[in-house]
Parts: sequence; structure tokens; C-alpha cells
Amino acid sequence: MERERDTNDLDLLEAHLDGELSPAEAEGLGRRLADEPPLAAELQRLRAERAVRRAALASFEPGEREAETLADNIVAAAGRAERWNRTAVLARRATAAAAVIAIAFAGGWMARGRTAPQTVVPARPVSDGDDHPFASSGGGDMRSFPVVVVDETGNVAVQNFDNPAKAREYANDVRRARKQPTSRPAASGPSFVPVSNPD
Repeated sequence: MERERDTNDLDLLEAHLDGELSPAEAEGLGRRLADEPPLAAELQRLRAERAVRRAALASFEPGEREAETLADNIVAAAGRAERWNRTAVLARRATAAAAVIAIAFAGGWMARGRTAPQTVVPARPVSDGDDHPFASSGGGDMRSFPVVVVDETGNVAVQNFDNPAKAREYANDVRRARKQPTSRPAASGPSFVPVSNPD
């Protein structure tokens, strides 16, 4: 019973310190404090404990300088996070652009042999009495008789001869080689179709 009364008294004193007592309860407690010195001593002890707790909590609170430093650190961290997000977005965009370029390049690389051959303007036919427009670079009376050949992928090769008979013979040899099936694999070298007709 004594313990229950002590607990009720402690609750009453705590309520008084918190300012939660009605005027009638506060007046009754004031009379008891004047008549009961142990109750007044308990009130003083509770006040002292509260003062120590307040001082301890105040020591944990940052001062104005610490609060400003903390706020600056938070702002700086937010700025770093924003810059990192912008960098990540730019990196994703650059990676996507690089992937598109790589896919386009790979597609072009794979399709390079599947396109139609380029149109080649054939060289003029060569004949013995022809005044051929391709003179040799030596500046003499030597003449050049070219035979232009195009392979199946559109690559162009020009073979120059110093007389029309050799040019005709070469063009005929290329035609015959082109018409004959070969036992060599197709990848071993390009086959050319003569465009010039020296006949």
C-alpha cells in the first residue's frame, strides 16, 4: 500500500513539474509539501534530475557553427548526388549512341558484299589504229592500252598494256577464266570481268 502511495505521489509530482495539475490539485499539493518534508525533498530531487537531463541533452545539440557546417555538408552532398545523376544520364546516352553507331557500322560491314556492283564507265575499245587518249606519263610516243575489269562486289582494276594485241589477249584470258568453273574456293581471290573490249 505504501509503494502504491509512493507511485501516486511520484506521478503527482511529475504532473506538477510538467504543469498538468489543475489549480485545485496544485493548491492541495502545496499544502502537502508544506506538511510533508519527505515529499518536498522528493520534489527537489526530481527537479535536480530534470535539470541534469536538460543539460545533457543541450550538450548533444549542435551550436550555431556546427549547425551551419552540417547544413553546408548536406547541401554539398546533394550537389554531388545531382552531378553524379547528370553524369550517369550522359553516360547512358553516350553508350546508347555508341551502340547505335556500332550496330550501323556492323550492318554496313555485313551488307558490303550484298549490294549491287557499282556502275563503271567502260574504257574505250582498243584497236591497232586507234589514237588512244591514255598516253603514258613518260611524255614519249609510248601509248597505254588499259583493260578495266570489275569483280562481283564492284571492285575495279585497270591493267595497262603497251600495245593493243596484249590488251586484247589479256581481256580474252580474263573472259575465259571467268566462264570456266574453278576448283578453287571463291574466297581465295577476286574474279574479274573485263569491261574494256579491246576487239
